[in-house]
Amino acid sequence: MARREMRWFGWGDPAHVSHGLPDGALELLRARVGLSDMPRPPFPLSAIRLPAPVEFDIPGVQLRTDDEARILHAGGKSYPDLVRMRSGALEAAPDAVAVPRTEHEVRAALDAGVAVVPFGGGTSVVGGVDAVRGRHPAVVSLDLGMLDRLLSVDERSRIAVFEPGIQLPAAEAALNAQGFTLGHFPQSYEYATVGGCVATRSAGQASTGYGRIDELVVGLEVIPEYVEEMRQRFAGRQNVRIECLDITSTSFDLAALSFDSAVSFNVFEHIPDDVGAMRHVYHALCPGGRLALLVPAHQALYGHFDELIGHQRRYGKRELSEKLRSAGFHVDRVSYSNPLGALGWLVNLRLLRQRQLKAVRAYDSVVPLLAGAERLVRPPFGLSVVAIAHRPAA
Repeated sequence: MARREMRWFGWGDPAHVSHGLPDGALELLRARVGLSDMPRPPFPLSAIRLPAPVEFDIPGVQLRTDDEARILHAGGKSYPDLVRMRSGALEAAPDAVAVPRTEHEVRAALDAGVAVVPFGGGTSVVGGVDAVRGRHPAVVSLDLGMLDRLLSVDERSRIAVFEPGIQLPAAEAALNAQGFTLGHFPQSYEYATVGGCVATRSAGQASTGYGRIDELVVGLEVIPEYVEEMRQRFAGRQNVRIECLDITSTSFDLAALSFDSAVSFNVFEHIPDDVGAMRHVYHALCPGGRLALLVPAHQALYGHFDELIGHQRRYGKRELSEKLRSAGFHVDRVSYSNPLGALGWLVNLRLLRQRQLKAVRAYDSVVPLLAGAERLVRPPFGLSVVAIAHRPAA
């Protein structure tokens, strides 16, 4: 599907011919807000004068510095944005528009030493695409429109993998062709991108029954640049070390890591060889190092929703203990947690076969009380299994 572009001075298709408001609407506006009888058309695009761009280059990445590209990426579609655009009062615009075609080119832009402002459909109404230079020598608008593919659809788990720049109508059409729907329909639907919706945690006025976009997201790809940013943020903290590792891989020296502790929340159930991954964590710990982990409980609760979010299995206390011991750990404690959540899971997702959890906020409000109760009495069942294990010192 061809990419949809908007008017530079407002919403809508640039090719659409507007015939203005009907007389009745004009009369109402005159009476209520004092509408002027003198039309004020948008300032001509060719007459807008932009600040001279700072010149720079990003090897291997296409950069547009023409006025039209800079103007189109100078702001979003809020009321203040539209007033600025229509009046031609653009005091700030990106120095260039980067148009990456691969993940490698995105990383090149992030490494260029300039301020980077991601740009999807340009529908932000909260200043999200403003060309803010900050302390950087230049600012580039990172237009992700060329990264617009549906990469894969798993029919069993119903997990689709998208590139960030695909617009919602194209994403919906691609899924519809395979019998699915994204189910996310904000007011900016015609132009907004999947990546933009995820980044802004879009709600979507017409998405009743499917939920907010963040409730549909299973995972995001880790960008190494953000790991580096975390390293810089915690630089100088002797007790903090930031690493980006794959616990299913043997491509790094596990023993050299020598962590004194590891914490895992809802990870191992996604891994086919979970014992192998536990063994990798074991070798990454120093002698005496501890692992605290939480995984979903009771295979009897396993159902369609588990498949949807990529669960390979659920665990019992005995099974989890045996797997930890097989990986070399000494198990200090294993117990069930969250019995109320288990009952909600059973009713909503196994019996009623809902596609999402209900009353989550109401449940969150009683979590402190439930946690306090579990300190006094260990429940005989639960939504999760919690385990503490350690690598023997000798």
